Amino acid sequence: MDGLFVPITNSIAFRSLSDTRTILHLGDLHYGHPGFCATRWDRIKAKYRGRKDLLCIGMGDYWDFSRWSDRQSLRRSGVGSSAQDWMDEKVMDDVKAVADELSQFKWIGLLEGNHDWDFQDGSTATSRLADLLSTRYLGTCCYICHQMECQGSRTTLTHVCHHGIGGGARTIGASINSLEHWTKAFRATIYAMGHDHSSFVLPCTYTPLFGRINAKTHEVDIVEHESWFLRSGSMLRGYVPNERSYIATKALPARRLAYPELRIGIQRMKEDGVRRLKATIEGMNPAS
Repeated sequence: MDGLFVPITNSIAFRSLSDTRTILHLGDLHYGHPGFCATRWDRIKAKYRGRKDLLCIGMGDYWDFSRWSDRQSLRRSGVGSSAQDWMDEKVMDDVKAVADELSQFKWIGLLEGNHDWDFQDGSTATSRLADLLSTRYLGTCCYICHQMECQGSRTTLTHVCHHGIGGGARTIGASINSLEHWTKAFRATIYAMGHDHSSFVLPCTYTPLFGRINAKTHEVDIVEHESWFLRSGSMLRGYVPNERSYIATKALPARRLAYPELRIGIQRMKEDGVRRLKATIEGMNPAS
């Protein structure tokens, strides 16, 4: 991962206060690996096919080729142009295959993961996948301001996403700790990571407080800041009989094969004597 940070806006228009959107973070498919669970992935595609309320964010590692360390080794050693051309062609075949798998979804954008590829023209496998899906390439880390509008009123929901770093988490606490540590870098409502193949969404158990001057009374109002933690899940099985994988090598736990959902909506509230919109969030952890 090259550390590219991409802030974007994403406009969402709601027809009414009862209207909602479902945000799905899709990543760590590891398409092409012997442990890729094609049957589970087909069920997920069938579940969401035709869903007009669905918005997706790609979390990286859509395929299994070329980890960051592999690409560093290639850069140091160098390869001839004909060999590079051959590898680029093989990688592009996988990129097109993954694009076909992901084409049914409506995308906000795609993050890169540690499994990627650098083409001779400077593009990456993820940036080319984003082009094929007609969506935005979000680099390593993105900050999204969802601009939510309903009947002329507006509000903003902030959302940070990163593929994730380090090795696979051995405990759920370690996975949550990585997200909690990230709150020191950004103030946002949604913190999402992939990489360790954990699959969950949960509200942060504490609500930081901050002071704000009331425009009407000129007194200090103490306001809560709610936030949500999400790990995006995976389609890579652990401990497949008679198959090799780093999960077995490192004695990591197998992960549930599911992608958590975030359902976002809006409600009206009165603040400083003015009626405003406020974003609402509901997290769901579908069965594996």
